[in-house]
Amino acid sequence: MRGLPIALCVFAVSCGKGRETTWPNVVSPTLASEVSRISPRLLWCDGQATSPRKNNIDGRPACDVGDAMTDTGMLLALGNFVGGSQLQDSIIKSIATTGQPYRAPSYVGRDIQNEFSRDQFIGLADATAAGLDEKYLNSVLDYYSRTGSLCPNATDSRCKMTPSMITLADDVRKRNVTLAERALDEATLAVEAKTVPLDYEAYLVSRKIFTRAILGKLTDSYASSAKALYNRAPNNMWLNAVFLMTNSGTQQEFDALGAKLASCMAKWEKPGHIWLGRKGDTLCPAESIGHDLVALATFLQLPPRGVK
Repeated sequence: MRGLPIALCVFAVSCGKGRETTWPNVVSPTLASEVSRISPRLLWCDGQATSPRKNNIDGRPACDVGDAMTDTGMLLALGNFVGGSQLQDSIIKSIATTGQPYRAPSYVGRDIQNEFSRDQFIGLADATAAGLDEKYLNSVLDYYSRTGSLCPNATDSRCKMTPSMITLADDVRKRNVTLAERALDEATLAVEAKTVPLDYEAYLVSRKIFTRAILGKLTDSYASSAKALYNRAPNNMWLNAVFLMTNSGTQQEFDALGAKLASCMAKWEKPGHIWLGRKGDTLCPAESIGHDLVALATFLQLPPRGVK
C-alpha cells in the first residue's frame, strides 16, 4: 500500500492527524456490585471467554472457541479484567511455533477449516495494544508474509489481509503510516460505518476505532465514523461507549450509560452467546455471554484517563 498518491487525503476529514481524547470514569456502587455478582459465574476455557454452543471440538462442556481470540483481545483491551495474565497466556498458546495463528489453544495443530480470520486478528492486535509482547503479532505477520494467508484452510477470503488490517497492525506496532495509507483507512471505515449491517460487521468496525482511541491515534475521521455507527444504533451500549470516548462524552453521558448497563446486568443470570456489541440497535441483548457486560462495566469504572 505504500506509495499511493497523497491526493487520497481528499477523502479523509483529518488526513491522518491524531488528536487527544479523554474520558471520565463512572462511580456506581450498583455497577460495581453487578461486576462482583457476575464475575464468578463466567465460563472459561483455556483462559478464553466461552459460551455454551455447539462448537465444542474437544468434548469439554460449554467450550465454544469460535471467536475466542477476538473476544479475548477485546477483554484485554478494555483493561483490568480479571484473569488478565491468563488471557494473555491463552493468546500466546494459540500461536503455533510456525507462527500460524489459531482461534484458541485447543485448535492448534488440528486440521480444520477456518482456523483463523481477520476478526481474530483484531483480537491479537487489541491484545498487543493492551501490552502483549509485540513479538507474537510479528510472528503471525511473518507467517502471513511467507504463506499469503492467515490460515491455509479458509473457505473464503477471511484469511486475506486487507489494507485496513495492515494499517491497524502498523498502528499497534507504532510503525509509521503514510498519509495516503491513513486517508485510505479513514475513508474505508467511514464508508463501512454507514453501510455495513448492524451486527458483527458493525461491531468490528467499532473495534478498529476503539483500538485507535486507546493507542492515541484517534482522528476526526475515526471519531466521525464512531458517531455514524452510534447514530444508526443509539440503543447499543457498546457503540454508545465508543461514541462517547471518541466524541468528548460528558460525565453525565457516561453516568447515563453506566446506569443503563447496570440495569441490563441486573437481568443477567447465565452465559449465552451474544456479545454486547453484535446485536444491532438493542439495549440489552438476551443471553449475553456475560464477559462483555463485566468488561464494559470495568472499563467505565476505571480512573479518568486520556490519550494524546
